[in-house]
Amino acid sequence: MDRPVHDLNAIKNACGSYALVSRHPETDTAVIFVHGFGGDSQATWLDFPSLIDSCSGEYPWWNTCDVFFYEYAGSRTIPIAVSAHKLLTFLRATFPEPDGSLFRFSATVPKLDGLFPSIPLRREGFKYKNLVLVGHSEGAVVIRRALIEEYKRIRDEGGLPNLRSFLTFEETQAARERIQREFLRDYPLFDAAVLLFAPAHLGATVTGWAGVLVSCLRVCSVLAPIFDGLKAYSAAYHDLKGGSPFLTQLRSDTEKFALDFPQPQAFKARSYFGEKDRIVCIGEYESDPPAVLVKNKGHLAVCKPSQSYKEPLKYVRYERERRVSAS
Repeated sequence: MDRPVHDLNAIKNACGSYALVSRHPETDTAVIFVHGFGGDSQATWLDFPSLIDSCSGEYPWWNTCDVFFYEYAGSRTIPIAVSAHKLLTFLRATFPEPDGSLFRFSATVPKLDGLFPSIPLRREGFKYKNLVLVGHSEGAVVIRRALIEEYKRIRDEGGLPNLRSFLTFEETQAARERIQREFLRDYPLFDAAVLLFAPAHLGATVTGWAGVLVSCLRVCSVLAPIFDGLKAYSAAYHDLKGGSPFLTQLRSDTEKFALDFPQPQAFKARSYFGEKDRIVCIGEYESDPPAVLVKNKGHLAVCKPSQSYKEPLKYVRYERERRVSAS
């Protein structure tokens, strides 16, 4: 059996997170996966790590990618804005110039021990050219919020050009495009391809036994104090409810920034939903391309590739190539 292209490394100071680091000499892309509500870096994506290499003949694009499976604590409880801020800190340390600590071999990752040998170090000054952000469910919302936070920071520090001032000049379109290219050169995070599996950006519902429990707590006066405590404890759950102030602002900000500053692609995410999904509201933002419906898949299965369902490997590659061909 040929040696895998990617080597496994646990990421220090990001408990549960790990990376598949490519040994391909032309590696130029970082792909960052963010799990959803109650998920983690391993169970959510399941066979992605092994299939990336075992299917490299069909999907050779992955060979030139470093793949990061990011894990964040408190996906059920912590406000999404807090989780997004932590993700943004990780993004800044990873792209475009990754912190050297990401490539220092550390302890093995539980459940994946033995799959990959230790990794080589990246050379000093190494930079990625491309970034792909992949989120599932709540993770999609965390990604979109992180992008908004960074955009507002740049705006408040005076880093956004005034495109409207060029409306009366000749060759307006060319001038606007040049300015936006310069912006993306300085802030390449916003040229990321964003791919979302079953995103909860339009709202999610609690179903199954958890939904029954919540319903019972609502109507039972004896247990009302417990329900009040549950509500206070699960900030992430309330952020994800359809029509919540958090989701309303997130959508408004994303669509506004995409309209005001159209060239950055990160505000135009592609969503993939399973046709059997009964957890999230299926749909996209006004600034997004049309969502894709995947047959015979539900909320959890849509993001888990297998030997009989390899499409997620193709979806991620397609989004990066679609971004490149459009630029």
